[in-house]
Amino acid sequence: MNKITKYLEAPVVAGALLTIGNVAIKAAEPTTQPEPITQTTQTTETANQNENIQPVEVDNRSELDAKIKEAQDLGIDIQTINNQQTVNQQDLPKAQQELHDYYQSQIDALNQVIEQQKQYNDEYAKEQEKAFATVIQDPIYKQDEWSMDQLKDLVGGDFNKVTVISKRPKEALQLETHLAENGYLHKGDYWIYRNVFLDSKTSNPIGMRFDVIKIQQNTTTGAKETGENLDALPETDKTRLSFIDNNQVALWYDNAQLTLKVTFLDTDDNPIVLEKPLVIITDVDDNQAIKIRDLDVKYLKGSTLVEKNGLVGNFGAYHDSSPDGVHRDAWIMYALPATDHFTYTFYSFSSSFGGVYQGVGSETISYTRPNKSIVQWDGQNIQLTDLFVLQPEQPNTSTKEEDAIIASQQSQIQNQSMQTNITTTSANVQTSSNVSTGVSLPWMSSLFGCIVSSLGLVSIKKRKK
Repeated sequence: MNKITKYLEAPVVAGALLTIGNVAIKAAEPTTQPEPITQTTQTTETANQNENIQPVEVDNRSELDAKIKEAQDLGIDIQTINNQQTVNQQDLPKAQQELHDYYQSQIDALNQVIEQQKQYNDEYAKEQEKAFATVIQDPIYKQDEWSMDQLKDLVGGDFNKVTVISKRPKEALQLETHLAENGYLHKGDYWIYRNVFLDSKTSNPIGMRFDVIKIQQNTTTGAKETGENLDALPETDKTRLSFIDNNQVALWYDNAQLTLKVTFLDTDDNPIVLEKPLVIITDVDDNQAIKIRDLDVKYLKGSTLVEKNGLVGNFGAYHDSSPDGVHRDAWIMYALPATDHFTYTFYSFSSSFGGVYQGVGSETISYTRPNKSIVQWDGQNIQLTDLFVLQPEQPNTSTKEEDAIIASQQSQIQNQSMQTNITTTSANVQTSSNVSTGVSLPWMSSLFGCIVSSLGLVSIKKRKK
């Protein structure tokens, strides 16, 4: 290797001082800094780690999920906890087997309580049918208003899940009212009955909240014959209220068209879905009618009632069902789908100004819910674990071009860390005083230094000769 080649190999670092003759020249800073590769490497490793974690199934997990749902649908209180577990490839078979064995133990236990609850539900359904025998029979006329087959068809043939919306006999109600003005009903007023009835599925006590949605003026023009145009009547700010009954779910107010939203509540006053609610509205007489507004429902109506223009009620001939709410021929029974609420309008288009008395599930229904046995789950909360496996890392698949780029970046970083001061002395070289400092490109400084150094070597060789 000759000396010129050796000098040319000396790196010129940005920011280093080059002394050429008596003039010091500073190599220019590069216009851009190389990207740090440590951050990129860390990000790639994290992404690879996430991609290497894959979900793994346990063969009987879906069977356990189905058993839990079946038990809950029957009314058994089953609680679950969701977990995650990540294992290495070599530990996967053991983890799968452990979860399989645990799941199977829960499936076996659930099968036992499910069979027991099915037996309880069958017994309860038979008792329900006996209780409904008193509902369909008029206590004064001593005859059935509907047959048991009609009632079974109304509720879909299964009395087990039917919840009758009716105050429990001999149970005290808890009434809480929120009225804008004493003695009147306003839109936005509401009241809550607590401890009204028991959910047929769980045997938990259920409350009811009534919200005033709309109040419309009363009219008798043409309504007795057709029931038309009642929904188009103008709204009014309020109507006089006689009382909200605190002994049963009912109220008495002046003649008006009153729309109420009824929400079923749990013991914490939160809305709760009932699977098969049966709503019985009694005492629909003297030119009164009902419409359920927000649900697709089936119904049975008493013999004195007809349907006109979407309303079910007493049109035309006067009929009084006194004593209030007792006679089944003035009842309407609505079978609702699974829901936590319903909205209905009670229409009154009578020429009488004695007021309106109406209610949902009054004591005159004479329904006593049978006792229902519910299996108590003795096990702890069921642990449901989502299993993941950590796959081995994949080999590096970078290309030669990528390796060359990384090597170049590493070389630049290494060169920046060196502190190099190249000094070249030549007695025979004349330097100009107007050589500028702060050269803009580092390769110009390097080339100039190498040329001058070469001249200096040539001069030295000449003197030696």
